[in-house]
Amino acid sequence: MKYIFKYLVKLIFVTVIPFGMTVVLVNLVYYSPWSPALIAVFAILTALTFLNAVFYAIQMKRTYLLPKIKCQWNTGFGIYIRKVQFHWELDLPLITIIFQRRK
Repeated sequence: MKYIFKYLVKLIFVTVIPFGMTVVLVNLVYYSPWSPALIAVFAILTALTFLNAVFYAIQMKRTYLLPKIKCQWNTGFGIYIRKVQFHWELDLPLITIIFQRRK
């Protein structure tokens, strides 16, 4: 439970909030009446959001958002996903991508 909470905190503060602020800033610049003060305030808030994301990414470097990924050459031409004991494999033509949990 503790790991899930840390994962969600990192996901929200490192990816969701900076992406949302960037979308808001771009929509403000392109689709609203041009107000330099408002755009400057939102640009500063977006920059502070990215600085906050860097801080959270550095402080939570032991919490991973993505699984461990390995690639191997394959001799087959099939496309399928399978579960092999403790990991998942995505088989594509001539390559196998293995997704493993991090511990």
